[in-house]
Amino acid sequence: MNSKISTSSKIVASCLLALLSITSWAETSVIEIDLPGVDAVEAAAGYIVQATSVEAAVRAVESVGGEVTSKISTMKAVGARLLPAQVELLKRRSDVRSVIDDVPAEATNARLASVGTS
Repeated sequence: MNSKISTSSKIVASCLLALLSITSWAETSVIEIDLPGVDAVEAAAGYIVQATSVEAAVRAVESVGGEVTSKISTMKAVGARLLPAQVELLKRRSDVRSVIDDVPAEATNARLASVGTS
C-alpha cells in the first residue's frame, strides 16, 4: 500500500513540477524559431494583429509560427506573441490589415478634471 501512495505522490509531484515549468516558460515568452538571418532564440513581444476576420488573423499568426494569446472579435484581430522577423512577415501579407505593438493604454482624466471648473 505504501508503494502505491509513494508512486501516486511522485506522479502528482511530477505533474505539479511540469505545470510550474510551463508557467515559468510562458512568463519569459522565449520562442525558438528557425528563420534566416534571425538568432535562434529571441524574446517575443506582444502585438495586435488585425486582418479581414478573426479566423484570418489566427491563420496568419500561426502561419509564421507566432502564438495567438487572445481573440478580439470587435476588431477582427488577435493578440499575439511574435518575434521581429514574424512581424515583418505578417506586414507583407495581403490579408493582414495591421500589426501594432500591444502596449498598455493610459487613461487620462483631463476632460473629467475640466468639468465643473468653468
